[in-house]
Amino acid sequence: MIDTMQLMSAFKTTVEECSGVPLSQKECKKCLAMTLDKLIPLLKYKKKELCLCANGISDFSEKLQYLEHDKFESLIDLTVYENDKDPFVCVLSAESEAFPSHDIEKDSTSDNSDYLWDFFKLLHVPSPFRIFLARTTMYREHEKLDRVKTLQDRLQSFTEMYNQTCLSDGDKIFTIVLPTAKKHYSHVECRGYQRINGILGDVLNPGGRP
Repeated sequence: MIDTMQLMSAFKTTVEECSGVPLSQKECKKCLAMTLDKLIPLLKYKKKELCLCANGISDFSEKLQYLEHDKFESLIDLTVYENDKDPFVCVLSAESEAFPSHDIEKDSTSDNSDYLWDFFKLLHVPSPFRIFLARTTMYREHEKLDRVKTLQDRLQSFTEMYNQTCLSDGDKIFTIVLPTAKKHYSHVECRGYQRINGILGDVLNPGGRP
């Protein structure tokens, strides 16, 4: 099973294999896809037993050790699934929003924040493991709002809000928020949540930085 520490370990290794910190907007989705590949052994699947559908990423099969790259589109950025025809069974899913200047406030909603709109989409596609990666500026000019923490707090609120309608028992959701500046990477935070008996569990092993 996947926990927060295992996810951040896989993510850290992938970041180092890419260009290191800080990740650029262009690199985030590919880095997330390669992280999913590294998580497959934790789920006890054999090599190339699962397919990865990666929207907007050209063929990069040589970067994948465990997943087969499927060139068709999915409802969200990244989907790992069983079977090569209907019914497809989702095993892992992920969404990345790397443009760093989207609005985020303490009362933001999916109607006025692209971060939360993408997270909304991730929540509504059934999957036992969901990962959301966001990239944002730490602060805006003339503002004191910590955008990394504010975004994480809103993602947590949304997870709680949609627990009863979008999650099944056993489902896990992980959220990673990256600052754009290397000097702020000590503020990278990964949070994990799990639904058990209808109740959203506490954060699993919080912390971790690439």
